[in-house]
Amino acid sequence: MISINPQEGVDEYAAAALKIYLHLPETPLKATSNDRQTAANLHARGISLAIIESALLLASIRRLSRCPNCRDSRLSVPGLLSPGH
Repeated sequence: MISINPQEGVDEYAAAALKIYLHLPETPLKATSNDRQTAANLHARGISLAIIESALLLASIRRLSRCPNCRDSRLSVPGLLSPGH
């Protein structure tokens, strides 16, 4: 697990969050500007990297366990971190 305090700089935080994301199975080879913006938004909300890692791992497991012909199931960290999930 990567450990960076959410109070650290946004660039370091985003790099760590994106590293977690990009090491998951079936993710892109590099981050998009939207991925970087999502990481910056999570930093602004004070979400710890441990929570991001847990949410992404859970979403990845759920996505990989779905049938191959199911609807698009892209990862959505903000969706996973919203109330009700």
